[in-house]
Amino acid sequence: MLGEWPLCGRETELRRFKQLLADQRCGAVVLAGEPGVGKTFFAKHCLRNAARTGYTTTEVTGTNAAAGLPFGAFAHLLPSRDHGQVGAVDRETDLLRRLAGRLADRAGPRGLVLFVDDAHTLDNASATLVRHLVVSRLAFVLATIRSGTPMPDAITWLWKDQHAERIELSGPTDGAVVDLLPKVLGGSVDPATVSTLMNRSSGNMLFLRELVYGAVQSHTLRQQHGIWRLAGPLAPSRRLSELVQIRLEALTSQERGLLEIVSFGEPLGPQEIATLAPPAVAEELERKSLLRTTSDGRRLEFRLAHPLYGDVIRAATPTLRARSIATALADAVERTGARRREDALRIATWRLDAGGGDPDLMLAAAKIARWRYDFRLAERLAVVAADAGGSFEARLLVAELAHLQGRADEAERLFADLSGMASDGRLVADRQSRRLPRKTGRSHAGGG
Repeated sequence: MLGEWPLCGRETELRRFKQLLADQRCGAVVLAGEPGVGKTFFAKHCLRNAARTGYTTTEVTGTNAAAGLPFGAFAHLLPSRDHGQVGAVDRETDLLRRLAGRLADRAGPRGLVLFVDDAHTLDNASATLVRHLVVSRLAFVLATIRSGTPMPDAITWLWKDQHAERIELSGPTDGAVVDLLPKVLGGSVDPATVSTLMNRSSGNMLFLRELVYGAVQSHTLRQQHGIWRLAGPLAPSRRLSELVQIRLEALTSQERGLLEIVSFGEPLGPQEIATLAPPAVAEELERKSLLRTTSDGRRLEFRLAHPLYGDVIRAATPTLRARSIATALADAVERTGARRREDALRIATWRLDAGGGDPDLMLAAAKIARWRYDFRLAERLAVVAADAGGSFEARLLVAELAHLQGRADEAERLFADLSGMASDGRLVADRQSRRLPRKTGRSHAGGG
């Protein structure tokens, strides 16, 4: 059983919240951050802390569905006889006053703390009510917002006019995750497992939590000799996949299509992106925090904003669509010049995924993969080259790769088959130069 997910790495922010709650000059705290950094989790911890110190607490949640309804987030507090008239403009002022009074009546001796989750999605009337509560000091408001997202002016006004303090929350630090996982799992965690979980969650506390829960339930993460470690590759659970799909469901077909392409081809440069979709599509995905740009020297590169997006998107992509994407990626890189050293390997891999390609290209890419110690990919490419062209060099590389991956008997059989082709002694000389043993139970380094 997993232990309760504790608050780790937020001690400074929690102390600051306590100070601001006790400061009569402050009427609200706004927690801002990217999706998944733990804004709601931290806010609810603050809310429980306020309740323990004597404050009355209540909460409302903004949603896109309710954003078109005046006072939509506060609908559960509306007087029942007003439900049919809630949208009338001449009723909004009266409803605001009555809702504010209802909330004020809930306040205990120490006052009321109102938690507003996802305040950036509030309708204008609800946002105006929140502002009124803060300015009149009828309630102390604790709100969460998504950084970089448009929001009602009444919410932005809170910290711009110094009625609220805005606190930026980032994802958990490496040290916080190292401290957190043993508390959650109830035992020591293998350092390599911690590193894998940190890399895959990439600063998203929500994804980290779902990765851990899913891996424990699938027995991929298990306790062995008193230490928790991964017994297999991490894969997104159904729940985690659903969380990611929720973020993607409002995308246009062009936006979804470009995300699929990037998930199979990242990183991609601006010229490659431009051959695959209109620039405005990539700009919109970056604005929505689904794509990010990084610099590799002087080259700008596009990647998915989070590695788990790629896992979920690829898993949901039909086979025929994946093949067409591989073809489109190979064509795009070839059209832009294929100037980088790794482009030959990228193009060949995409051609391979699409069903095959030029044997000379496959062989050249196989050699690159072999010297990068990605023996599995090198073998896939070399086999295609050998089957398509039947060249001595390609077949020799297939045999060598079988040996390098510890399949000595298979390698010996392949070398024997090649001996008849080595009329000029090339095979014998080549084997002597490599000094390959006849049989071995172990592979050389790598195996990728």
